[in-house]
Amino acid sequence: MTAPANAGAAHHDITIAGAPEGLDAMVLARLVEEAGIPAQVKPGAGKTEAKAGILIHVARDDRRVDALEAALAFFSPAVKVIAFPAWDTVPYDRVGPNADIVSKRISALARLALSSRKEPVLVLTTVNAILQRVPPRSFVREGLRPIAPGQRMDLNRLVKRMSLSGFRRVSQVIEPGEFAVRGGIVDLFAPGRSTPIRMDFFGDTLESIKAFDPTTQRTTKPIQKFALMPVSEAAFGEDAVARFRQRYVSLFGGSVANGDPLYEAVSAGSRYPGQEHWLPLYHDALETLFDYVPDAAVSFDHMSDQAVAERFEQVREHYQARIEALDAQKFGAPPYRPVPPGDMFLDGPAWGKQLGARRVYRLTPFDQEGANVRSWRGRPGRTFQLERQNPDLNVFDAVAAHLRSMQAANKRAMIAAWTPGARERLASLLADHGLKQVRKVESYAEALALPGNVTALAVLGIERGFETPEIAIIGEQDILGDRMVRQRKKPRKAVDVLAQASSLSVGDLVV
Repeated sequence: MTAPANAGAAHHDITIAGAPEGLDAMVLARLVEEAGIPAQVKPGAGKTEAKAGILIHVARDDRRVDALEAALAFFSPAVKVIAFPAWDTVPYDRVGPNADIVSKRISALARLALSSRKEPVLVLTTVNAILQRVPPRSFVREGLRPIAPGQRMDLNRLVKRMSLSGFRRVSQVIEPGEFAVRGGIVDLFAPGRSTPIRMDFFGDTLESIKAFDPTTQRTTKPIQKFALMPVSEAAFGEDAVARFRQRYVSLFGGSVANGDPLYEAVSAGSRYPGQEHWLPLYHDALETLFDYVPDAAVSFDHMSDQAVAERFEQVREHYQARIEALDAQKFGAPPYRPVPPGDMFLDGPAWGKQLGARRVYRLTPFDQEGANVRSWRGRPGRTFQLERQNPDLNVFDAVAAHLRSMQAANKRAMIAAWTPGARERLASLLADHGLKQVRKVESYAEALALPGNVTALAVLGIERGFETPEIAIIGEQDILGDRMVRQRKKPRKAVDVLAQASSLSVGDLVV
């Protein structure tokens, strides 16, 4: 786990210099286009079909993924973005990942496994996500089933299929991964959907599918079709249980199986908290995200090598801690026998082998020169910190003057606000300080179509502006200073509290 993160890949590495955050979304869109495979004619084999480009971009963390996804929607909406998040747990945890995150991961794997590559695809992921092994493609493909109104299907078989796919049967569907059956009505919260759906059967015929609000349980709009897919990365059913039991005994020994709560729970067909951390025992063999897109190039955020090294160390430390705790058995906790790190995660040699087989781009905000360097000549934009701190200067006068100077140098000028409301306020304030030629835009293409003397106002969540020889973008924070973000708590409705209280039974534990 200690080999360098770029082992074996140096001759494939290309440094993308002058690409600060914000501009990196434009860079990634260009790299996706370059990654396309043109049609070829081979003697005796006929013509092969062209494939649109595909690129895996590895961000440092989830915050960067969210920022890039929003920026790509603005700069290059034609690029299809597939986000593949990491589990929200530490390695070898006692709790499993959040159901919503697992749902997004399964949905992303399904889209990659079935992709026809007719449009550019950018896979946005994180260091933690790409270093962890995933279920094989066969598991995802075999678990998929398209469902549409008018189909005939046995309701009992559908219920069995959902149970084998990892869905939990409940009395009322609220969260992803749950299903409920009431007569000929089946409620289901499937991966990849923002709301649950309600299937209405008449005998063996599916008459209708409608989305519904999990809070009010009222149906909203009709659904033409959807894909039923696994909701857990672990496999279920008799074959999966037999496979788990055999591998658990082979790995840890038969003497430890008796009395082990994990082994007994899986043997009984029950769920166990954090069972996903024994994922290699449920499948014949795990794969990696690279296996789902074998011909994709890979790009990395600035300083991602450091994040990879830290993840290797974190996995090693947590595994070692579990091994040492087996003898101590502190606090009376049940035994935790971890699977070897190489079975669950990519180690240094495996990581280097994967990168050595494909082209690798490494983004940096700094300007560099060299044979394997491509420069976008971008740099962080101007901040107006001095003007904000000087009581004798007005920051909006300085912004207006700077924008005019950029336009005089034949550069496009744009201001990026975080929200539509902030955009309106900035437009009003700048107009009061002499900047009248402004226009609201919803995409980068609209900004490019404006006359050169018009400043574009966009809703684009970048923390810092940037400049290139062609364009200057000023961020809202550059003008107003750092923004304080407070997570707004969703108010709890009295209906929700009453619904939860009514679900309590005698003997339930209440904290």
